[in-house]
Parts: sequence; C-alpha cells; structure tokens
Amino acid sequence: MSIALRLALQEERAADLSERLLRLLSPFTGKEAALDAGTGTGSVAFALAPHVAEVVGVDTDNDVALLKITPPAGVKLPCVHLGTSADVMVGESIIAIGNPLGNENSVSSGIVSAVLREVRVPAEPGTRNGPVFKDTIQVDAAINPGNSGGPLLNILGEVVGINFMIADEAENIGFAIPIDRVRHSLVQTLMNPRLRSEVVTGLDVKGDPEARAVTLTDVQPDGPAARAGLHDGDRLVSIAGKPVQWEFDYNKALLAKNPGDSIDVVVEREGRTVHASLELGRDDSPMLVIWRRMGLAVVDHPRFKGVRVERVDPAGPAALLGLQTGDLLDGIGEREIDSTADLYQLIRSEAAGAKVVVHVWRGNGASYGQMRLQ
Repeated sequence: MSIALRLALQEERAADLSERLLRLLSPFTGKEAALDAGTGTGSVAFALAPHVAEVVGVDTDNDVALLKITPPAGVKLPCVHLGTSADVMVGESIIAIGNPLGNENSVSSGIVSAVLREVRVPAEPGTRNGPVFKDTIQVDAAINPGNSGGPLLNILGEVVGINFMIADEAENIGFAIPIDRVRHSLVQTLMNPRLRSEVVTGLDVKGDPEARAVTLTDVQPDGPAARAGLHDGDRLVSIAGKPVQWEFDYNKALLAKNPGDSIDVVVEREGRTVHASLELGRDDSPMLVIWRRMGLAVVDHPRFKGVRVERVDPAGPAALLGLQTGDLLDGIGEREIDSTADLYQLIRSEAAGAKVVVHVWRGNGASYGQMRLQ
C-alpha cells in the first residue's frame, strides 16, 4: 500500500477514532503493574476498579509480563485488538494511552519518528547490563513516567506497540516495544505450554497476523501430533474447542492442560476439514526440569566445576533466593555439581516443596541459601 493511500485511509477513518478511544480508555490506563514474586500476584488499575491479577509469566529479556485477571461474576472486561508492527511506517499517526505522572486515562498523539531504533534499557539494581532492543518504535507523542505498559495505537485503534521508555535528555522522544515482539514472547516464553506445564504436542505453529491464520509446522515424525494424523501445512481452526486466529490462541488453549490429556483439534487441509484427537506428551528434558523446579536456565561452565546461571525466572524460587545471571552454582546440600546433568539428577526426584541448600559463587565470594523447589 502506498504512503499516500495509507494516509488517506487514516483520515477517512479518523472520525471513528473517538468512539474507539472511549472503549480503550477503560482497560488500558498504562499503570505499571506491581508484581510480587513471593505470592505470584500483582495489581492492575483499571478505570472502573482495581483488580488483583495472577502473574502468569515474566519475560525480562523483552521487558514484558503476562497477568491473568478473573473479574467478578457478571463483569465483562473490555479488550482491544492487537495489530501488527510489521507495517508501521515513519510518519504514521499514532496514539499513546497511559497515566503520565499519575494523570489517569491520558491520551497523547503524534507520529512515528523512526522504526528499528536500537535502545539499551538501564540495568536493574544488582544486574550487570539491561537488555538491548534493536527494533523499537520511536515516537514523538508525549510519553512520561506512568505511560509504561500502556498501548501505542494506530489510527484504527489497534495496538502496534507497548510504551516503555523515554529519552531523559530530550523532549518528545519516546520508545515502544513492537507488538510483534510481544507476540513472539507470548508464544515462546509467557504462554509456552512446555515451560508452564511440561506439555509436548510434537508440533510448532506459525502465525500470519494479516490473514489471522495459524499453520502447523515442524510436525515431529514420532510425536503426539503425527500420531494424531496432523501434517505440516495444516491450517489450525480450533483446539480444545477454542477458535484459533493467532499463535497465542494455540498456547492459551494448552495452558490449563496436562501431559496425558486428550484434546480435540480441527484443521483445514486441501479444502477439507479434518478432526483429530491429540494426546499430549510430557517434556522431561533436564533443562526444562531445572527451569520448572528452580526457575533457572543454566549451562555448563567452560572453566570451573559447576553450572553458570544464564537466566532467572523473576517469579521462581531462584529469584526469591536472590540468584542472578552470571552466578556459579557448585553444590546442592552436601553434593558437588560438576555439570547440568549433575544438577538435574540431584533435584529431579525431590518432592514438590522440598527445601535444598544451594551453594553459589558470585565474583570472588561464596555463599549459600535455602531454596524451596517447585
């Protein structure tokens, strides 16, 4: 689509924007959510009333979190459509919603100043470096403290980004995380059924945001999907009775499922509708067991005995103990750890809730602490 045609369509539909914003202001205030790793809960302020939210997942690499809100009976929360950031253009009109400096339900407008902008996020206290984003959307709309977490909308009222940062040394330079990056995080981290419930389907999915279609890919020859008769290239229509338009519809349908459950799958194949029963498998790989039970991603250290912490789940046991990326774990209780395989063997048979003593090196100092396994 040409720039001239795109801008013409924006003006044509601008009259509908006020009505859209009235609906959007209610759920999206842009207040940063307060997350409590100890209880696994958070709070989200809506325009009408605050709601307690369950922390489903946190992705520090992408600076996003996923919260689940269960409203009171009879209350239906409004929602907003996710667009795509793939076609965001420099000069395009955008709208930012949030609570700048505590002023709730504020709307500011502007244009996209640049795309694919590289931004380094300041490091959190106690960490070495903050994440670097190389694909942020730069905007000139007024974004201030309190806008973080609020949506960046295109002229159609679709979310194309999440406001997250401003340049302190300048005016009218703000940045948003592209919504396509958030989509990827939802699929790979925040709603990944393998990380949440050890569920294995034996397939991957690929979404088409424009067509709102999801296709099956990488169907493993001996996996659950292949045994159910599913093929690469099948278009996923529904799973577990839920219609599928986006990749995270697939993930969401699996979040409450467990290994061994059978779910109904409907796909389209060469113009035909195919029904299948998919029996979910279990992922017992050592890396996943360590992540699920300790909230850690680790690798073998190339020089020393022990394993190096590569990533910490902010809502997991390791975070409660204060472990950080770069720490070296060299023992559990009275047993030494020489490799990831050793750590897996030491924790895999421990009961849920069991307490273990973890020995840690950080820099030149050694310490230890007690961790409750999940």
